[in-house]
This record gives sequence, C-alpha cells and structure tokens, in this order.
Amino acid sequence: MHPSVAYVTGVQREFQDFCLLYSGELNVTIPAAAQPPKVQLATHVEELHAALLEKLDQIAEIRNDLQTNYVPAKVCNHLEQCVKETEVSSVQFQTKTCLDHISRVTKITECFAV
Repeated sequence: MHPSVAYVTGVQREFQDFCLLYSGELNVTIPAAAQPPKVQLATHVEELHAALLEKLDQIAEIRNDLQTNYVPAKVCNHLEQCVKETEVSSVQFQTKTCLDHISRVTKITECFAV
C-alpha cells in the first residue's frame, strides 16, 4: 500500500472515531494513570486563585499610583489649549495697546508740529 493511502485511511479512521465519540456511540476510558489526581487539581486551582488575587492587588496599586502621582492626558491637553488661547489674547492686547500708544504719540507729535 502506498504511504499516502495509508495516511488517508488513518485520517478517515480518526475522523470516524471522532464522530462516534461525539455522538456518544464510542465509549473511551482514560487510564487512571493519565488522569491527574483531584487533590493536585484543587491545589493548582488554589495557587492560580492566589496568583490572580496578587495580580489584582498589583493592578490596584498601579491604579492608585496613577491617580495620585500623575495628571491625566486630557487635563494636560486642556491646559495647553488654555495657554495657547491666553498667549493669543496677550498678543492681541499688546498689539492693541501698542497701536493705541502709537496713535497717541502721533497726535502729540501732530500738535507740536503745528
């Protein structure tokens, strides 16, 4: 028999076994040596639970540190926008003030020129 034919028949047999197992018509027993003891599973679950609780504590510490020691980006962006608006207003005010002074100086010089 050609190797590819043997492979196809092997795959077909595995597929048939899977279908029988899925339908409940094939009873498969797992040897006791392959099954982990329930005590080990319980211990493993407890260890995983403890590890999850530690991670949750770490997340809470990080969140607390972020809230107490750092400023949110949204606040920084808002402050930057306020500073820009203030700078624009300041420049506009300075420009207006300078123009007013120039206008006054021009009027004064016109009075003396006469």
